[in-house]
Amino acid sequence: TQANLDVVVVGIDETSLDRYKEPLTLWHPYFARFFNAMEAASARVVGVDMVLPDKSYEFLTPGYDLKLLQAIRSMRGKVPLVLAQTVDNAGSVRPLFAPIVSFAGRDSIGVPLVKPEADGLVRRMYASVNTGKVKLPTLAGKLAEQLGMTFQQGWIDYAVGKPLDYISLSTVLDWYEQGDTDHLNQT
Repeated sequence: TQANLDVVVVGIDETSLDRYKEPLTLWHPYFARFFNAMEAASARVVGVDMVLPDKSYEFLTPGYDLKLLQAIRSMRGKVPLVLAQTVDNAGSVRPLFAPIVSFAGRDSIGVPLVKPEADGLVRRMYASVNTGKVKLPTLAGKLAEQLGMTFQQGWIDYAVGKPLDYISLSTVLDWYEQGDTDHLNQT
């Protein structure tokens, strides 16, 4: 189904990597602020094409997980959130930290897996993928579902629609921290 939606890709670029020194696994505070920003912007849906942690990091600093979990819980019922979950080389589902799944909702999980053609390009999208052990919903299928759309798997028509907008994660967080709702509402 075609949608008349503006899609914005918020990416982790060199600027973000330079600014936030912790390993990505420990970006709980930044992802929490990002989720808060997307809630403030009344995003139609937020898809995270990066697998969040599979365990707690409370042992580093008490309360470390709390802001991330609170931000995810706060979005629930306001801004649909779809989180990525992946599989290991054997096709078994790799777990996510259970409270993340609990707060986001089990129905908010999709796999970001795609099937490239022989030349390495992705030309088809699927509502689900079979890992050899289990059939799982895709991130794209779950995003469509959260938007109330029927996902039609098949060929991707790259000629349809306008180019995607791209904004750095660090830019979005700057806008949020500065209270710049004009820019934030464009994400």
